Amino acid sequence: MSSIDVPLKNGGFGRTMRKDAWWVEPLLVFLGYALFIAYANYAIIHYNCGGQPCYEVPGTGYLSPPCGRPVRSRPRWRRLSPAGGGATNTRHTCTEAPTGTLTCGLGNLADDESRTFTITATIARDLVYDNGGPLTITNQATADADRFDRDPSNDAKSESTLVKAKADLRIVSFAATNAPLEMIVGQPANVTLHKVITNDGPSAPMDTKVARTATATANATVSPASTAHVESALGYQEQRSVDEQFQIKCTNGGPATFTFNNDIAPNKADDTDPNPANNHAQTSFTVECIVPVAINIHPGSFKNPFNLKSNGVIPVAVLTTRAGEYGLPLAFNATQIKPLTTRFAPKPVVTAGGGAPEAHGKGHIEDAIERSDERTRDGDLDMVLHFETQRSSLTPGTTEACVRGRFGPTNMVFQGCDSLTRVP
Repeated sequence: MSSIDVPLKNGGFGRTMRKDAWWVEPLLVFLGYALFIAYANYAIIHYNCGGQPCYEVPGTGYLSPPCGRPVRSRPRWRRLSPAGGGATNTRHTCTEAPTGTLTCGLGNLADDESRTFTITATIARDLVYDNGGPLTITNQATADADRFDRDPSNDAKSESTLVKAKADLRIVSFAATNAPLEMIVGQPANVTLHKVITNDGPSAPMDTKVARTATATANATVSPASTAHVESALGYQEQRSVDEQFQIKCTNGGPATFTFNNDIAPNKADDTDPNPANNHAQTSFTVECIVPVAINIHPGSFKNPFNLKSNGVIPVAVLTTRAGEYGLPLAFNATQIKPLTTRFAPKPVVTAGGGAPEAHGKGHIEDAIERSDERTRDGDLDMVLHFETQRSSLTPGTTEACVRGRFGPTNMVFQGCDSLTRVP
């Protein structure tokens, strides 16, 4: 077998027999790897960005892969205005320093991770009251981290809130303290309505408007019918007593009912009460209206004598009168008296339901002598009743005695009194 020897020549490093640019592709691959190695390890050598660790290749906005790790975020919440109150967050560890600034650590946040949490801010109860009205509170939240933030423009946000006063005002109690059981028609009486009001918050104090109305049945009047006033600065859970005076009067006989209504509300238009159901109270009472009448004990005698040792009876004429006669407010027809309901005794006794009953079990209708002069008979029909002395509860010091009973179809109560003189 024949062979030919071809001599090889050393053309130098990188020289080949190829005429194309074969070396370009390997060069680009080499340069790519070289740049990657430099990019990946740059932050190890230069890890500060203005004195803060950032692990970022300057101008790229990218973290070094070997050194990149989750961002540790520390949002801060700060009240800008006004001062007062505080804030709490129950899910994360937070510290308040200085006063009004709350810093909470959220731990590590991965790339594109978001986290939501709530901070509850509290304000002083008297913030709105001391300000004289509603006010705006501005809160600011700021987020920062222990790594470089390439876009700090979205790290803060402010929120403004208009704060108004809100309090649950409440009527604790409401009642009349001195309501009478009975009254004489035409004779007014004063009654006191006592109530206790309070403020259950949250806002306090609060100026409170107190409005009241009063009504009566057709046979009575009450005044004032409507009034209002302001209770200033009702404090939180303060038990404030409020007394109100009314004048009541019977205009006719029979039971009369007086009804009183009370309502409370915030006095300022911007203040609110979330529970108005407990802002109203009502109380009432019923009075027996007694018709006053004129009586004449011992008709024909100014002295009107009585003897404590007597076993006899004392005659008493109940007079029929016109309105205004003897100063009486109503006209009265004595013939409508129901004799079996009558009692005779000193006023405290008949008021309590005691006294002597009619001795004969009936009344005597006649034109009795008037007590004005103890001589005149005025021509109308009166009723003469008789009562046993020994059952009349008279004492040595008695100077007046009264007759009480019922009359007419509606059983109204009447009462009349006259003087007495004790004789041996």
